[in-house]
Amino acid sequence: MNTIKLTRIKEVQSNNKVTWDMIFVQPVARLILYLIIDFRFITPNVCTTISNLFLLASVSIIYFFDYNYYLISVVSLLISQLFDHMDGAVARYKGISTSFGSFYDKISDGIGFILLFLTIGYIEYLETNSPIYIILMGAGSYFKLMMGYSKFVTNDLTNDKIKKTIDPQNNFRFNLKKINSWFRFLWTCLYRLYTFDEADLYFWVSLFLLINRLDILCYIICISQFLAMGSMIIRRASTLKYYDKLK
Repeated sequence: MNTIKLTRIKEVQSNNKVTWDMIFVQPVARLILYLIIDFRFITPNVCTTISNLFLLASVSIIYFFDYNYYLISVVSLLISQLFDHMDGAVARYKGISTSFGSFYDKISDGIGFILLFLTIGYIEYLETNSPIYIILMGAGSYFKLMMGYSKFVTNDLTNDKIKKTIDPQNNFRFNLKKINSWFRFLWTCLYRLYTFDEADLYFWVSLFLLINRLDILCYIICISQFLAMGSMIIRRASTLKYYDKLK
């Protein structure tokens, strides 16, 4: 195995300290990228398109088939997440980042979450004849999009001049030989998992699909995204107030 190539791939991967990213997405995507990244036809937009196709497949299985096929839906969803992670890494590795590619990726993420959330809400509505599940997932989609919008507004108003606040956990380097490194890694995983970050949402959706408790998932999505939206709006507002003081 070419360790230099593998190290280079690791460097260009987005280093999100999100539980599902750390324990599944990043390591698995790294191995896939090692095998395919040097092919000329592997481009960021190709990865985004593949991600979209697998997401559509997952949503279609949820909509058209019953619980017995949910495992296939989960596999498709996870493959979609892997390729969604890989598009940015491919762009940085090959030096072919484009504004259109970034736009395509962000729009795909937004539309993908809406399709997934509303499909799950609608399926649960059909099961229970209660519209509350459509309302919950519709609200969850709205809260999710509002987080993206607040980030866009903040970046636009500050012209991206404010650097991200340094999080000590983001500087964490995992050392296999040190016990305290294991404890810190596990603590980070447990803490981040319950923040219901974007990457972790795939984990939670997959879990509740497998145990066939979409009713609980609908409440979790709505409440978690509402709290996340409120937290983000407060943090973005604080960022803008800080920026105003710098003028």
